[in-house]
Amino acid sequence: MVGLLAAVAPDHAAKWSTAQAISASFCVATCTAAFLFLSLAAFPRTNGPKGSMVYCGGIAQREQTQFHQDISAVSADDYAMDLAFQCHRNAVIACEKFKWIQRASIALYLSLAPWVVAVWLLYSAPKS
Repeated sequence: MVGLLAAVAPDHAAKWSTAQAISASFCVATCTAAFLFLSLAAFPRTNGPKGSMVYCGGIAQREQTQFHQDISAVSADDYAMDLAFQCHRNAVIACEKFKWIQRASIALYLSLAPWVVAVWLLYSAPKS
């Protein structure tokens, strides 16, 4: 979307009409917001239950032999509780990521109308 705007945009700022500049600017701003929101959705969330036997961060904090000793000694109840905490954390992370994806989708949808207007105005402008 932004690439097409760049391809059809006038080469000097003085050649832009107000309508072209406003519609193109709104499109670029909402596309930028969509990209930012998608970046936030993709950013890894690595905060998990401390000392966990199932969370990758909790496992990686231990040496291999220490993890083997700890996992061998954990009770079934403690392991089940650890799994429950990890399931909850995964759900929190998923909800946060979906929130950012939803925002990115809305920003992208909001960019469509000004993009169409900007492209039409830029293509239909008299060439000098």
